[in-house]
Amino acid sequence: MNTENLTVIKIGGSFLTSHQAMFDLAKLAQEKRGAVFVLSAFKGITDRLVSGYGLDAAGREAVLREVLTYHSNLVQNALPNTPQKFWALEILYELGPEYYGFNRFTEFARNADYDSFLAMGEKLAAAVVSIFLVNVGIKCRNVTSDRLGITVQGDSGNTFIDIQRSHARAFPVIQKLLDSGYLPITTGFFGIDDGGRIRILGRNSSDYSAIALGAALKTGEVLLLKDVPGIYSSDPRLLKAGEQHFSQISYDKALEICNSGSRIIHPMAIITARQQGIPIRIIKYGDSSDGTLVTSADTDSTAFPS
Repeated sequence: MNTENLTVIKIGGSFLTSHQAMFDLAKLAQEKRGAVFVLSAFKGITDRLVSGYGLDAAGREAVLREVLTYHSNLVQNALPNTPQKFWALEILYELGPEYYGFNRFTEFARNADYDSFLAMGEKLAAAVVSIFLVNVGIKCRNVTSDRLGITVQGDSGNTFIDIQRSHARAFPVIQKLLDSGYLPITTGFFGIDDGGRIRILGRNSSDYSAIALGAALKTGEVLLLKDVPGIYSSDPRLLKAGEQHFSQISYDKALEICNSGSRIIHPMAIITARQQGIPIRIIKYGDSSDGTLVTSADTDSTAFPS
């Protein structure tokens, strides 16, 4: 498949709020042929993991078991004819052999470093979405960022994605999956360093992951699903009368708005898109508008007042 026609779609925590999101993703997968999904953690999970890591080993284990139960309940609520415990084991199997079986999962929970512990939110999201999609007949494959070879440089929480090296590792994997008819599902928020260790990019960084992946795959548009239909002239959650919605906006203007307090897009996502020439489209799922297109265009255009 020609990746110029490929769309990278980032699905954030504002979308991943309940088991209903998985039905919406199934519909999206059927509508968007030739796409890659980049998942954040389900809403609230990263915060729970951050608070849990500060506990002792037994406390960390309890928190991670609680989070596993939450995710297995998501699948059970979506596919109710199978017990929750079965889905918990299926999730562990989907995570990989290093996690399969409650003893191995317990060992991980007690001994994981901070970055690996937090990355479990995204890994679990990718696992449950993949399991659900397969069970409703959608051909997909879970390839988390570490398996895909998304390579980062820098210290934990202050890393940047090495696009050239990520391209060399990720491109053939994604190409093979697409050529075989699979929907690749991967994760935002983290990558691996030169030693193969998981390193997080910082909070709310899945936008950046999606743009960098789009650049690594040499794709066309990157689609960011948000809880608002694009970029406004101020924070859309604090809109005042007369504020404008942009149907199209330049990278520079978008960065200026984000840096002034409206963090609709992660700033590194905009910077990377500008450097790599990747168009970004921000939409709200189910909204009838075309959202906001962010490109190198010099002229910004507004659509409608709030």
